Amino acid sequence: MRTLVVVNPNATSTSRRMRDVLLSALAGAADVTITSTTHRNHAAELAEAARLDGVDAVVAYGGDGTVNEVVNGLLSAGPGPQVPMLGVLPGGSANVFARNLG
Repeated sequence: MRTLVVVNPNATSTSRRMRDVLLSALAGAADVTITSTTHRNHAAELAEAARLDGVDAVVAYGGDGTVNEVVNGLLSAGPGPQVPMLGVLPGGSANVFARNLG
C-alpha cells in the first residue's frame, strides 16, 4: 500500500522524533513517503498530487488546518473511487476534528 504522510512541521505537537517513530511503525505495513509542508495550501497540493499519482492512502499529521487542506486536495476533482483513503494523526493544539471523531 502506497501511503503519503503529510506533516505540518509548525503544528503544536509534531516533532522530528514523532515523524521517525511514525515512519518506522508504518514501514513494515506500507510503502511510506513522509513530506513536510512549506507554505499555505501545500498540504492540498500534496494530497491532490497523491490522488493523481494513484497513492492508496494519505495521512494528515498536524492540526485541523492540515486535515482541511488534505481533504480539499483529495476531493479537488470530487468524490469517487480514485480518492485515496484518509488517515488523521492529531498534531495540533485543539484537534477539533479528531476529538469529534472520538
